[in-house]
Amino acid sequence: MHPLNASQALACDHENIKVLLSLYQRTKKEKDSDSCERVIHTLMCTLRLHNQCVIDTVLPALTDTETGGKMGEKLQKMLTESEQNLETLRNTKKHFDNKDFGKVMTKVMKGISKQIEMGEEAMAAIADEHDEEEMVDMAQSMEGDKMGAPMVFQKMTQA
Repeated sequence: MHPLNASQALACDHENIKVLLSLYQRTKKEKDSDSCERVIHTLMCTLRLHNQCVIDTVLPALTDTETGGKMGEKLQKMLTESEQNLETLRNTKKHFDNKDFGKVMTKVMKGISKQIEMGEEAMAAIADEHDEEEMVDMAQSMEGDKMGAPMVFQKMTQA
């Protein structure tokens, strides 16, 4: 079995996030606030780890590509919004009787959809300019980024 490359690692993260969103939708349908709170906590942790590897590894690799400048700026803006949404969600009561929670989750889910799409475009641009060994190394860096990630909201600064 060969190690994952960065594109595969990112796709795996995206699938895990999609599963958590599906679980959230199920708790919403069942109006199960207790399970919802646990699913949202797991989603927030997963997104925080994912964002960290994008911040530390994917974004720098993207800005080093020929076409990555504008895409990198757009991705950085999305990451900033994602981190702000995570902070808002962290401070929101995660129960279906809280109307603010529904609004925040709608915003979070829209952001996730856009971020996944942009992440796939970014990774394609990176893969065009890196060989398989470099992509495997990048995946290992991404996993290391997650291990060192703070579990709190991250302020993004312009690179």
